[in-house]
Amino acid sequence: MRRIHLSPLIISLFFGGATLIVADDSRREVTELDKPTPAIHGSVVILKEAMTNNTSVNLGGLVVVLIPDSQSHPPQEIAVHASSPQATFLGHVRGARSTDDGQTLFGGGYTWYLFRASELTKNLQIDVSYIPNGNQTPTRIHRTHQIEIQSE
Repeated sequence: MRRIHLSPLIISLFFGGATLIVADDSRREVTELDKPTPAIHGSVVILKEAMTNNTSVNLGGLVVVLIPDSQSHPPQEIAVHASSPQATFLGHVRGARSTDDGQTLFGGGYTWYLFRASELTKNLQIDVSYIPNGNQTPTRIHRTHQIEIQSE
């Protein structure tokens, strides 16, 4: 029996008027990406450079670590570590700033590291370090964020 998987991207393209292409993946090897993703629900917190105060997120909430580009390039030697097992790492994505009309702006991109608050504990600590581009003498930036995980 052949199974057909429709990803949310393919479904959104279908309903958006684009051509739907369905691939038969019955012979494809199972990978880490095939494992179920834990549900994300509730609040979202975006951790930025300037944040010095502790913040909170609910159990199951999304924690986004924002790392800004420098000189229109992503920083070098990015390291993001969360105290385990209070957070489930969901991956990282790159993005670019855009206008309200959706036009991409030059410069000002970012990288997001995504975590899910997966256990009810008092504190979650996320350590971030990277080296910005464009400095004559590169200096590593370190920052630590404390997040309180609250019950729903």
